[in-house]
Amino acid sequence: MDFKYFQFASPFQSPRKVLTADNVDKYWKDASGDNTGRSWQFYNDTLNDYWKVKKSPSGFRGESYSHIVPIDIDNSSTDNLCTTLKHLEDMCGLDDIDVFYSGKKGYHIEIPSGFFGIEPSENLPERFKHMIKELNIGADLSLYKANQLYRMNNTLNVSGGCYKTKLDTGDILDGMELEDIKAKTKSPLLESFDMNKTQNCDLIPVLQNLWESTYCPDNTKMKVPGGVNEGKRNANAYDTALSFKTQEYGRETAKQVVEEQNKKNNPPEPNLEGLFRTVDSAYDGEFFKNFPINPVFQHLKEDAYWNELNDKRKVIYLRMLMEANVREHIWMGERIKCNQFIYGKVSTARRWEINQDTLRSVFDKFEEDGIISKRVINQDGKHLYTIITILSFYVTHNFTHSSIE
Repeated sequence: MDFKYFQFASPFQSPRKVLTADNVDKYWKDASGDNTGRSWQFYNDTLNDYWKVKKSPSGFRGESYSHIVPIDIDNSSTDNLCTTLKHLEDMCGLDDIDVFYSGKKGYHIEIPSGFFGIEPSENLPERFKHMIKELNIGADLSLYKANQLYRMNNTLNVSGGCYKTKLDTGDILDGMELEDIKAKTKSPLLESFDMNKTQNCDLIPVLQNLWESTYCPDNTKMKVPGGVNEGKRNANAYDTALSFKTQEYGRETAKQVVEEQNKKNNPPEPNLEGLFRTVDSAYDGEFFKNFPINPVFQHLKEDAYWNELNDKRKVIYLRMLMEANVREHIWMGERIKCNQFIYGKVSTARRWEINQDTLRSVFDKFEEDGIISKRVINQDGKHLYTIITILSFYVTHNFTHSSIE
């Protein structure tokens, strides 16, 4: 299936459209003088179908692809940019790499994804984030989020007063200064978003290995429940469907399991189509199943950071691992992803039976040490809660499996 659709917004906070490279230029005249962005990810027909129904791409889950590996260097120093380009030149050369001035305080670098052997993936942003982090070039990793917008070429960075403009790598390496760059970015080079098309590039082994190292197989093993009594059959089918959806199994797989489960029901539901509609309802809805989990702690035995913690910090570390999601779900309209959990200053301290100030202090220490990251959710100037992401360890699935008889 062709991955040709992307999310588009002008200005950034406006409702998003779903477009293709073939029809985006019709918006150029109205959008070029504003903060205009697109998702750097491309999607197949499933996003377009979702958008037509929902009138928004928000909440969409599915495979995505990118013909480029975008890198955001949030540093206007041309000396720093030269160092970055020389680092990339040693790995893959610069002939096929594009560099853009972002219009204010940094640069965008686009590397053909063919160098890496990138394939469509359901967790592309996470894999890109880990991949670019390994490059160690000071990139802004916040670009690698599910619905993150990427400033479009030839559009105005309103706060910077300059247009995102493609630069010549030779000029940069020859000593081009920032003021020279700004002087040539006061107007767009073309009356077009000038979107790159897919390039046919040979694989570069070191980059291919980097991409392949980000693959994390789904080790989920879910216990398939048995039959239930009359009156609970649809609820059981819905719960089973949510479980399979959360673990990213296909809809048809869920229906097959529900059909087998029904044979164990007392009595079996004669209307299988009704049960299948329940499965469809689970898959078409926004919600995912929030599994209670018991993480594997084996790795802590040899974890130097863990062994140096005092007892109180060890308790909090363990509570974090037990609290973290194995799969994302929606809470108060926010998508809480794998390895994340909700922290409320009062509610979490009360639930964990830990002093509020102590808990906050330990979380600050963990953040400083790179163990977690925090994102505060505000509404109308009020702090609602904080989403904490565990960076030091991937919470694994820990379910038991029983075959369908």
